[in-house]
Amino acid sequence: MRTTSLLKSILIALPILASMTACDVVIDTTIHEVRGNKYTFHGTINEDSARAFKQTLSKHDQIEVISLDSSGGYSVYGMEMGDAVLAGGYDTVIESGNQCASACMYLFLSGDKKKMQAPLHVHAPAFNDVPYRKLTDKDMIRLAERNKLNAKLFMAKRGLLPSFIDYTHTIHNETTKAMYSEDINKHWNK
Repeated sequence: MRTTSLLKSILIALPILASMTACDVVIDTTIHEVRGNKYTFHGTINEDSARAFKQTLSKHDQIEVISLDSSGGYSVYGMEMGDAVLAGGYDTVIESGNQCASACMYLFLSGDKKKMQAPLHVHAPAFNDVPYRKLTDKDMIRLAERNKLNAKLFMAKRGLLPSFIDYTHTIHNETTKAMYSEDINKHWNK
């Protein structure tokens, strides 16, 4: 009886699963580890990990420091997570052996106190996701300009000059530029 019920469920689900693409399903594969006052975030920045990130912060009042280890992801979710870091007044750290690249910069630069034991890797945003492939060149330019403006506003709230975003937007999105404390300090509003 159970086998028949399970088989029916699978047969019903097969056409739905067959019609889905890899972009239809996003699974939070990040690791959210809290030990004492430190929250370590390992993984990709996307809608699901942003939701889990904010839930972790809200469940653990003892968190003071957020250690980052991420190759990046979607800038919109990086900004959303960065807003949570800023609102909570958390410190951020990139520990030796970890990476903070691409959209992770929004989290790191939102920290109250920032500690770098490894470089921050930056680049211009990429718009090569499936939905963007359908846009015209003119629409892509508008999207890129809007993203750049949003990034400048985001960074201005954190005390960074527009020159920081101007600089990062010159780096091709298929590569990254390692930035160290002295590189970033040039762009702080003094």
